[in-house]
Amino acid sequence: MGIGDRRSKDQELAETIGLVGVGLLGQALASRFVAAGLSVIGWDVRPEARRAVVELGGAAAESAADALGCRRVVLCLP
Repeated sequence: MGIGDRRSKDQELAETIGLVGVGLLGQALASRFVAAGLSVIGWDVRPEARRAVVELGGAAAESAADALGCRRVVLCLP
């Protein structure tokens, strides 16, 4: 990965909303953010919850750290 690639990834994360915890509430928020034209990356301990975010039009984070790397992060935790 070159310097230009890193800047692009940093810029992309700055413009994306990270969701940690994409259960019932997190999925509802993801749906509304995507409908508003925002980029969303979501993470949850449950793989099926991460897949649901993708079905809603967002992206699934490979780890909580990936979602936490965004400038704007929403925590939806029990």
